[in-house]
Amino acid sequence: MVDKIRKNKRTLTVLPAVASFCAVLALIAPSCGDSAKRLTSDDSLYLAEIARAERDGTPVPQHPAAAQPQDVQPVLDTVWPDFPYTGIGDAPYDEIFNDSNRYQYAFAERVGISPIHTIGQAYFTRRPVVKVVSGPHYVVDSLSHSVPFLVPQAAKLLDDIGAAFIENLKKKGITGWRIRVSSLLRTKQSVKQLRRVNRNATDSSTHQFATTFDIPYNKFIEADNATPTDEVQLKRALGEVLLEMRRRKRCMIKHEKKSPCFHITSTSR
Repeated sequence: MVDKIRKNKRTLTVLPAVASFCAVLALIAPSCGDSAKRLTSDDSLYLAEIARAERDGTPVPQHPAAAQPQDVQPVLDTVWPDFPYTGIGDAPYDEIFNDSNRYQYAFAERVGISPIHTIGQAYFTRRPVVKVVSGPHYVVDSLSHSVPFLVPQAAKLLDDIGAAFIENLKKKGITGWRIRVSSLLRTKQSVKQLRRVNRNATDSSTHQFATTFDIPYNKFIEADNATPTDEVQLKRALGEVLLEMRRRKRCMIKHEKKSPCFHITSTSR
């Protein structure tokens, strides 16, 4: 299936610290006795700083948690399964892109955010996240069970994949095509909702860490003046880009059939 849409503007916009004082207070107020949602002294001071900034018309400050240094954990070679492939024709897609959820989860847990229950908690994650929007390199689908946020390294990986896909097609004399993004950050709430309609969904979804996104290989975006081509060529061009990203250990990838997509987890901190 191919859809035509008009070009969109900027690819990534940094997630604002908070929209308003009242909204933040509602989002992080104590709920159901969950200690993870209770206000800390840092939160209380931060809310006061937000109110002062909004009153004075100055930039909203960064939450203290976002400025704290993270524990840097080395990427152990033993975590990586063997990857002997050098070309997309070496084996079927299922064999080349077969990084299991066990491997992807290990990286996602290490380099991503702590899973959140609601989107409001994205403002108070242990690592900052950025909002992902359609742009010159890819288009974000209408999201039903995820929200458009990723950790910065995953967002950079997505943009690099989109740009490399366009460049790879250009070398083949094909222009006017972009990739789609069908799924991004999933909250614990959205995972539960998804499991009601998709029995393949799992509680151990790497999407919960804001490190993972899905790119369909049977749906691409076509511009009005796009070079005529077919999905086989487009999938191969995308596969060539992903193979190189995987060879460079920038990500882990699973070729999924039931929901036709490349399931991709960033491995960079």
